[in-house]
Amino acid sequence: MGLMSNSLSFSLRRLWTLDKFAYSLRVFIAFSGALLLSWTLADITQLLPLFLGIIASALSETDDSWQGRLRLLIVTLLCFSAASLIVHWLFPWPWLFALGLGVATFVLIMLGAIGQRYATIASGALILSLYIMISIGQQSGVAPEESWALLSR
Repeated sequence: MGLMSNSLSFSLRRLWTLDKFAYSLRVFIAFSGALLLSWTLADITQLLPLFLGIIASALSETDDSWQGRLRLLIVTLLCFSAASLIVHWLFPWPWLFALGLGVATFVLIMLGAIGQRYATIASGALILSLYIMISIGQQSGVAPEESWALLSR
């Protein structure tokens, strides 16, 4: 029994040192938190956008020092917020939506020209905007007045 517990303990310690495991654990905790929030609020409709946002965030995650992560987290939050707001606000008007999406894509590509880490954030923001379009399409569109209500929640 002692040999098996030592072997298990060694395997768990070795697993914990792997970067992929720590990354996967953070993503698992984020998914669990989103699921718990949706379940607690009894609002399953928010689960899909939350999950898609977590996926987009996980795709744009980079390894860095804590100061670098903080700076990139702020840039990520700004880019993701701008992408989601642009999609929500302009979705009811197709021509403005196409123009806004084109300008946002250009700006995000230029952000990606700064460096690889910013390119991953930009691609995550573009993926998030696609996910939001899918989510709005499934909810049969959102009126502009409702988008302000979504922000105040």
